[in-house]
Amino acid sequence: MALIAMAVHSTVENDRLKYTKQSIKSLLETVDLSKHRVFVVNDASSEETHKFLTGVKGIHYYKFDENVGTARAINHVIEKRQPSEVVIKADDDVVWHLKGWVDKMCDAIKARPDIGILGLKRDDIQGTFVKDGLFDFGDDIMGTCTAFNPLLLDKIGYMKQFSTYGFDDVLMSARSIGAGFKNAYLPYIKIDHIDDGKNAYCEWKRQEAHKYLLECGELCTLIKKGEIGYYYGFN
Repeated sequence: MALIAMAVHSTVENDRLKYTKQSIKSLLETVDLSKHRVFVVNDASSEETHKFLTGVKGIHYYKFDENVGTARAINHVIEKRQPSEVVIKADDDVVWHLKGWVDKMCDAIKARPDIGILGLKRDDIQGTFVKDGLFDFGDDIMGTCTAFNPLLLDKIGYMKQFSTYGFDDVLMSARSIGAGFKNAYLPYIKIDHIDDGKNAYCEWKRQEAHKYLLECGELCTLIKKGEIGYYYGFN
């Protein structure tokens, strides 16, 4: 069984409700809700978004009146996990094509308990990876759709972010390595990232993340070397 967490920040200004609707539709079409729990956290979205999400059947819905940020929103869902439950962080601009993809991610983690973070691979993912059977192993796993091994969460706690947005996935990957796990993609399961990034909101996210580029790099290096701790409590 998996606990799927999606944070939604869809405002009048960023015009992301169209992505949220596609992602929710895809999620409901490909996930067995009799086996898995879906939690959607409304992170200070528009009233139109709130009305849409309250009308979606089969999900657990929470609403924040302020934008607490992706990691903190997801933490509110992680807090509700069962001891052996895989937690899957799913962004609100993703489309899944394979029914039962959640079951396949859970089975893969069960078969390889040494994998702390298992991601689904977008077409635009770049980097150096080592193929081993079904998996592409690498240090950093982009957080578009990532499954967290319950053994990992037992050890490292909750997600951490530098500000409202930025590098929570990179930091999570470093903490997984620091805790003695490996990180990998399950590349045969296709997902599409439906936001092309050519908008003012994505430009703001890039600028916000850039503020913490050096700090994040230094922190991740220290965590991987074991020079500082990898556990973060709920915030």
